[in-house]
Amino acid sequence: MLNVTWSRDTAAHLLRRAGFGATPAELDQYTALGLDAAVDKLINYETTSNAALDTILAQYEFDFTRFRDVQTYWILRLLYTARPLEEKMVFFWHDHFATSAAKVPNEYMKVQNELFRTFALGNFKDMLIAVSKDPAMLDWLDNRLNRVGRPNENYGREVMELFTLREGNYTETDVQEVSRCFTGWTIRNDAYIFQPGSHDNGSKSFLGVNLPPNLGETDGIRVCETLAAHPACAQLIATKLFEFFAYPNPSQATIDTFADVYTDSGYNIREVMRAILTSEEFYSEKAIFGLIKSPTEFVIGALKSLSADIDFRRVGADITVQGQTLLVPPDVNGWDGGLTWINTTTLLQRANFGNALMTDRTDDNRSYYVNVDQLLSGQTFTKSKKLVDFFLELLGPIPLTKQQKKPLKDYLVKDDNGVKQPFVYDAALRDKKVRGLIHLIMALPEYHLN
Repeated sequence: MLNVTWSRDTAAHLLRRAGFGATPAELDQYTALGLDAAVDKLINYETTSNAALDTILAQYEFDFTRFRDVQTYWILRLLYTARPLEEKMVFFWHDHFATSAAKVPNEYMKVQNELFRTFALGNFKDMLIAVSKDPAMLDWLDNRLNRVGRPNENYGREVMELFTLREGNYTETDVQEVSRCFTGWTIRNDAYIFQPGSHDNGSKSFLGVNLPPNLGETDGIRVCETLAAHPACAQLIATKLFEFFAYPNPSQATIDTFADVYTDSGYNIREVMRAILTSEEFYSEKAIFGLIKSPTEFVIGALKSLSADIDFRRVGADITVQGQTLLVPPDVNGWDGGLTWINTTTLLQRANFGNALMTDRTDDNRSYYVNVDQLLSGQTFTKSKKLVDFFLELLGPIPLTKQQKKPLKDYLVKDDNGVKQPFVYDAALRDKKVRGLIHLIMALPEYHLN
């Protein structure tokens, strides 16, 4: 029996990891469900209507040949989806199959974004076949140029090294033979096409699999099937999913558990994720606040929890200056993550974002606006501690000791000269101090943990 105490804090942890945080209403909803039902709702997201998101998207006239439009389309989905795990999986696969608009046409990146959504929790074998035919990937790793007599080994190498097996589980001969299997897989009229005349029709041998001549497109299909079934692929996918959603450097026994789920389920990512999100390891002390928020998680999470009004032209740029440009990973390896998110420059940019978010501006040029009175509607506080605790829960919940809370409480009751005054919860306090309090909380080291 799973030994996990379900609470609002536990639900918040689940929604931070399986999504990008939650609004207070969403957190209430998932807390009331209980662990199993909450995970079921996240996992079986197809049963949840996304009509509200569709209405929002319909208000915009997107031109998907423009980078900003493709990025904004995805950001709107991240912010307003009723299916948080669906978009979190798109985010995960974008990093795993790292492809960049720095080289690839923007409209191809939009198609790939939808591909990741289609296969978000699907069968990894089927996804690998689809990715191998994806125009963005064919362009990014040059397989559109791969033809008999002039082989290009970029995709043949990376599909094993990065996407399925890792180094040490294949040879250079395997790279050459797999690349031959994908000859003729190319792009015409912005879509995948198999060109028989460009395909190497000879027999092929890779990873212990022997293919007879003249199989055509089936050669590449067999590669994907073989890679998805390989024990090293089970290990890699289990490791990357667990480390992304739970915590880094798990034991081999832990990874073996989820690798077995991958294999036994026939490469079903939904079942692997169900196993992870219902495991004691996911709710362990190692996991809770055991990761560092990526810039996307930092920005989207804050905007959601504070129910901010948003200028969508700014969101992508604010994520970028913090070190992560959606749709433009740094290279084929994706983002390093972890401590690499935090340095002098990115911390300053995170602070600048918090300042922009909490500036009480009412002009039409503001980037963001948080309605503090709306957040505090129906609330009354007689002590500064209670007001601090309210926002620590709203933005986390963030567990702080009494000593750690003291500077926050002092801020609420000290005047401009640093002299303590009686705590009075009134409009003046909300107008002058609450925005500053939220900004201070967002600057805490603990707020950068996920």
